[in-house]
Amino acid sequence: RQVQRPNFRQIAPFISNSTPFGYSVGNPTLQPEYQNKAELNYDLTIPKLTWLSSIYGSYNQFDITQYSYQDTLNPQLIISSFTNANAQWRYGWENTFKISPVKGLDITADGNVFYTTVQANVQGLPVTTSMYSYVIKGIISYKFPLGFAAQVNGSDESPRAIIQGHTLPVYYFDVSLRKDFGSA
Repeated sequence: RQVQRPNFRQIAPFISNSTPFGYSVGNPTLQPEYQNKAELNYDLTIPKLTWLSSIYGSYNQFDITQYSYQDTLNPQLIISSFTNANAQWRYGWENTFKISPVKGLDITADGNVFYTTVQANVQGLPVTTSMYSYVIKGIISYKFPLGFAAQVNGSDESPRAIIQGHTLPVYYFDVSLRKDFGSA
């Protein structure tokens, strides 16, 4: 069991103009959220391969979540704020593989599939959203001679359940090159 208190931005009652289409404002009445988590893990380590598998579940009371609504004075503007959801349930299965097939090469892959249900009252209306989601991540790194290293990193996240529907998918890909100069 863990307590997650709201951060300054979530409770500050000041208007933050971030775009010409709307603004965000904190909610000073936010309560802390209580996270209850349980997981069961299995770890297999053999030469050149590590596999970690986890089955998990969580139940959050007063989950801090963001929501949006139209400004009553100017319906063209969208206001974003924060509220405490009644509850959020999440359960899923995550697997992480790390393979080192040759010296200097590491390949890590992670896949997480989960189901989320969020229940809240938004402006006096009961709202429930549920959906399956996934996150897939991969990292390939190689250490070259003379202190050089290269890494390819990528992630794909499906939409996630929020109180007003779901988020948009998120994905990225990057490549990096590093050179160690010792203590210089």
